[in-house]
Amino acid sequence: MSRNINILVVEDDDAMRQSCAKLFRLKGYNVVESPTAMEALEQIKQRGDIDIVLTDLKMPKMDGVTLLREIKSWNPAYQLFL
Repeated sequence: MSRNINILVVEDDDAMRQSCAKLFRLKGYNVVESPTAMEALEQIKQRGDIDIVLTDLKMPKMDGVTLLREIKSWNPAYQLFL
């Protein structure tokens, strides 16, 4: 049932992150979870196979928009949708 799409869910609220991840898993997607933007950056660097990043906008230390811009700076081919 896997759609072979890897989604990274970045959310500092554990319950919200887990709920989103569960929903995508039930739909057949591969899901990686991260509670912080900094951890998300590491996941992306290490894995190299993340297709979609779904992020909270308001998080401590680094917000979601900054996270997406940082990802884009590493790989200009990524599309940003805000």
